[in-house]
Amino acid sequence: MSKRFNIGALTATAGVHEVMSNNQAFKEFVNRSLERYFVGDWGDTDEEDVEQNDEAVDGADQRIFAVYKMEGHLDNTIWIITEHDRSSTTILFPHEY
Repeated sequence: MSKRFNIGALTATAGVHEVMSNNQAFKEFVNRSLERYFVGDWGDTDEEDVEQNDEAVDGADQRIFAVYKMEGHLDNTIWIITEHDRSSTTILFPHEY
């Protein structure tokens, strides 16, 4: 898998980490979401953020933000955010923002 952009240090919040540790299906969902993210598939992200992400990947100095919803488990929606300087990427639940 080839990444379209630098992601910096990859981290997950304590909440995401805890669910991943206790739920194999969620862990697989997070891994699939990351694979999609790395290649520029922004998942369930709204159109405006998709356009901003594409601009950011093409060199704009902005963060990259994507939304992924676990089918059948919408309470397990995750956000993936890469900082504008590409120093880090965080996986989190929306309520942890």
